Amino acid sequence: MRIRKVLIFSLILALFSFSLFAGVSRVLALDADEEIAECKDKSTSDEQRECLEDLQERWQKKHDELSDQVDSLTNEISSVTNQIQLTETKIQVALSGIKNTESEIDKLSDNIDSIKARIVKLQNSMDYQKQVLNERMRERYKSKSDNPLMVLFGESTLDNLVEKAEYLQKMAIYDNKLLTEMANTRDAYNAQKALYENKKSEQEDLKAKLQNQKASLDTYKGDLSDQKSQKQNLLEDTQGSEQKYQEMLQKAEQELASYRSFTQSAGGGAIGSNGFGNGKKGWYFSQRDSRWAYATIGNSRDNIIDVGCLVTSIAMVYKSHGSKVTPATIAKRDIYYGNTAYMVVPGDFKSTWGSYSNLSDAIDSQLKKGNPVIVGVYSGPYGTHFIVLASKSGSDYVIYDPWYGPDLKLSSHYSKNSIFEMIVFK
Repeated sequence: MRIRKVLIFSLILALFSFSLFAGVSRVLALDADEEIAECKDKSTSDEQRECLEDLQERWQKKHDELSDQVDSLTNEISSVTNQIQLTETKIQVALSGIKNTESEIDKLSDNIDSIKARIVKLQNSMDYQKQVLNERMRERYKSKSDNPLMVLFGESTLDNLVEKAEYLQKMAIYDNKLLTEMANTRDAYNAQKALYENKKSEQEDLKAKLQNQKASLDTYKGDLSDQKSQKQNLLEDTQGSEQKYQEMLQKAEQELASYRSFTQSAGGGAIGSNGFGNGKKGWYFSQRDSRWAYATIGNSRDNIIDVGCLVTSIAMVYKSHGSKVTPATIAKRDIYYGNTAYMVVPGDFKSTWGSYSNLSDAIDSQLKKGNPVIVGVYSGPYGTHFIVLASKSGSDYVIYDPWYGPDLKLSSHYSKNSIFEMIVFK
């Protein structure tokens, strides 16, 4: 009877706890959604963007505060929910920035077209002025080429001679004025040409900025998918139980310890930048690469060289599908349990546990389609490690190993039966 009461009490407590942080999640989501909506209601795009940026800054501060407090399921749920809201705000800021940049590009394009039209007019004006001047020069040359004696004795009266001299004088004044106008036209042309080049350069800079903004937007959307998947997995794994959450963290630490056991037994340390090369397929990464070997993972103190085999394998598969990532960028994402380096498999991937005999058909099917497959392997009495199967080679596999290098045979370091998990890109 006593045991039964304890069980009932524990169940009620677990349900209450789940309701509590589920309520916290809903409140956080509601607040963020309302605040984003308020920002969108601002009258001008500049006010909307400023409001969203202020909101992002506040959510970022809250995220930083919660990141240091993830020691219970309630805090973890709050932290992940906050990450989701922060990322949604970042998406809105990115969308606003893209809209503003596209508007600037459109205005600049109109400006450039207007400048081009002015340049064409100035060019036509210069051509016309040159034509007129050439004709005037020919007239003056013709007049000057007359022999003075012939002019003197050929004229019927002195008045005609005086009139011709006055005419030539006026022609010289007009030509000088024309030359001045031509110089002014040329200066205006050069000024418009310089303005055109500056505007074109500014336009190219804005186009580059737009591409970066769109790339950031894609990254944020990926992060949002990961975070929602992380929250769903967290709720499913723990079923609202603090005890299960603590057990999960303990298992995460045990798993990370098995990664460390592998790297310690494998020996070796950091290598130079791209020390193993890119591999024949061009998408190899090493967790030992000095560019990111000692970068920390998530909010933990663990680094890539010690426990980053899965981080590095995920980066390789992403790169094989055309994504511009590195192990360092994956390590910065919000896809880790609490303050540990234990990865929640990103939403773009599907994980399946089982023995090699149960997984082999699925593995070979993916490889036939040209899709690399991440597998977890046992190595030594206590070590586990993640590698990428790049292709099938007879009865063996070509592997891209985050520790040992690319284009190796699986049998050179592991057995097929050591495989315990496969992770594939959806």
